[in-house]
Amino acid sequence: ARKGATVYSIDVNSILKFQPNGRLHRCNPDTTTLATCLEESNVVVTGVPTMDFQLPLSNIGQGTTLINVSEFPNVCEEMLLTERPDVKYIPQVGKVTVAVLEDNLMNLKLEADQRRNQQ
Repeated sequence: ARKGATVYSIDVNSILKFQPNGRLHRCNPDTTTLATCLEESNVVVTGVPTMDFQLPLSNIGQGTTLINVSEFPNVCEEMLLTERPDVKYIPQVGKVTVAVLEDNLMNLKLEADQRRNQQ
């Protein structure tokens, strides 16, 4: 979001939307779902820490870049390669990359809190 992108952060209980202007808000679960976020996204980073989760490929937009930072395969790679050859897939990244992504997320949260406190 700091570089001009809209970023959705999705967990089991909520969806947060970080906007380029520094705004952060909790999305309405009736109108914003995992499916709608995937459809709007050019880049999807998945890091669900469980073997049971599989990203629904049918909602991923054409030409999307998909990055898995989880230790588990959050994507059925065989299905992705046969059904969605238009998707650019990065199956694993190193621990340093994961640490940098986590640091970026924490910085976004801190900046959002600071902006909210200044208002």
